[in-house]
Amino acid sequence: MIAQRAYDYDPQRIHGLVLSATSAAFGNPAGSFQKTFVAEREIPPQAAPSAEDPGEQFRRTMMAPGAHGDAVELVLDTRRRMRPETFRAAIAAVARYEGRDVLPRIRVPVLAIAGEFDRAAPPAVMEKMASRIAGAEFVLMTGVGHFGWAEQPDVYNGHLLDFLRRRIGPPT
Repeated sequence: MIAQRAYDYDPQRIHGLVLSATSAAFGNPAGSFQKTFVAEREIPPQAAPSAEDPGEQFRRTMMAPGAHGDAVELVLDTRRRMRPETFRAAIAAVARYEGRDVLPRIRVPVLAIAGEFDRAAPPAVMEKMASRIAGAEFVLMTGVGHFGWAEQPDVYNGHLLDFLRRRIGPPT
């Protein structure tokens, strides 16, 4: 969402975009997907300490079954250390985002990468978003959730490097 908005603010500085595990809008806050999304991530303001590790809860809702590895552990550790009010603010920001107007104005190469098991930015949503950007490429990574770069870093980086070589070219 930040990359989309950055392009909108200063398109002449951006030569390509990778839109990974994102969407152009959250949609109607009263919709069933939106209500479920917020409810699954809701942290009560006065949350009592839980016996459940917030990192493990996060893994279940945001990653593919069996996700593991150093980068996955980094994501989980970051989530564990995040203050509840920071996490709530991030979810609120996502829930308010509206950027569908930006998509038809994007005039740089775009790679949209979705994860098969991503419930936050479902593949169908990402594919639809990519279809609204002239010349955008869509890649579905199988066996990953929201954090494809952490769950299968070699595969993710392969898609990224291939896109950069083909569509952006070598650094000048």
